[in-house]
Amino acid sequence: MIKEKFGNNIAVYGLGITGKACLDYLLEHGIKPAIIDDAPREKLSSILDEYKDASLELFLGDDERDWSELFDKLDTIIISPGIKLSEDIDKLAISKSVSIISEIEFAFQLCKGRIIAVTGSNGKSTTVTMIHQIIEKAGMPSHLVGNIGTAFITAVDEIEENDWVVLELSSYQLEQIDKFKPYIAVLTNITEDHLTRHGDMKGYIAAKGQMFKNQDFNDHSIINHEDSKTWRAFGGAIGTLHAFTTEEITDLPVREIINGREVQIFAARNQGILVLRDTEEIVEIISEIDLNVVGLHNIENALCASLATYLADVPVKSINAGLNEFKGIEHRIEFLGEIEGVSYYNDSKATNVESTITALKTFEEGHLLLILGGSEKGSDFTPLWEFLRERDDPFKLYLTGTSGKRMSEELESGKWDFEFQLFESFDSCVSCAFGESAGAGIVLLSPACASFDEFKNFEKRGERFKELFFPIMEKHLS
Repeated sequence: MIKEKFGNNIAVYGLGITGKACLDYLLEHGIKPAIIDDAPREKLSSILDEYKDASLELFLGDDERDWSELFDKLDTIIISPGIKLSEDIDKLAISKSVSIISEIEFAFQLCKGRIIAVTGSNGKSTTVTMIHQIIEKAGMPSHLVGNIGTAFITAVDEIEENDWVVLELSSYQLEQIDKFKPYIAVLTNITEDHLTRHGDMKGYIAAKGQMFKNQDFNDHSIINHEDSKTWRAFGGAIGTLHAFTTEEITDLPVREIINGREVQIFAARNQGILVLRDTEEIVEIISEIDLNVVGLHNIENALCASLATYLADVPVKSINAGLNEFKGIEHRIEFLGEIEGVSYYNDSKATNVESTITALKTFEEGHLLLILGGSEKGSDFTPLWEFLRERDDPFKLYLTGTSGKRMSEELESGKWDFEFQLFESFDSCVSCAFGESAGAGIVLLSPACASFDEFKNFEKRGERFKELFFPIMEKHLS
């Protein structure tokens, strides 16, 4: 089947987590792909040693590479999400009839299950985890894969025809799709992010909208009623349209038209209860006080998950039970403990400004020590400064990383009268915040930036934050 769909000559471009997963899958199925990677051979030596017995053809960063000659040898290239090809190479591939696809497209074409795909700037990891747990609570087979950590392709052979695949997608993963067509597509929100990759907001919104492009009337599209950028991403798609909102159900129009399509089912609130309006019926899902996660953003995530699972024919009682048992996910406003009245939270997953603002909305009261900064990706921090300026209770900012340096320069301009301190390393930044926490109410790591200055990913950053915290907690308890 693989050769029938993708040809006899396949290459894997990029030997990161995604690329290795594709390579392993192909080898397990008796196919020896060529390997392309922009890193030099020396840097890849440990990975290449794992495959030395496979005798793979290699095209590496320190080798001369003639793209025209290379494309003459290939039918399909499976490209890792971190790699962005130039426009010239894309055009050359088209002229040579070489398909360049993502791992998501590769796995989709081999998958027998039904897909619920979730993308968005913020909330997607929490939402897919909620959806997955709700489906499992109903006793239905579910596979949680994608950007949340497990490559889709690694699970493909385990997925049966009636199984659900709950798939978290980044904008990068949506760039190289062709036939990808989820039965339920969810767009949580769109805020400024990854502009260095996509060029501008228009490009970023277009990348998110790729998720809807192949859907038909039998499929379901879910957008954020309060975020018009999700409307723009939906564009002229033809999937059956639904929406979620944290507004009261009584405040919504009886009939809502977005981009020429009528919203069929709304997920909203009704006097402290999460509900669905399905035609004229109001379906009660769960009381807000029965959720075990805090913040308006988690109410939004729960509404989104409720709507997606309702469309997947999950019984309402199972949706209720799944949401009631959901305790949150690691690194997303994760409560670590309380020491002498100070609460410590790990929100390492906040890799953009809007995500940090969302966290701050959860902690509107109390003396706050906020740890910010990381690797640079050109974000505009003005919305964060404007939000903090409206805060009534005291706060101090602890800045680190290359973006932390830019933050400090903005704050030194005199426009923002905030107390802050810049540090050379993440460890020194966190240690100082911990050392000055006496008398504060909240210590919050919510960086508003990516982690690549010192860490492989936001998970590693969050783990390091916890490694620094737990000895303090153990000393307090001893």
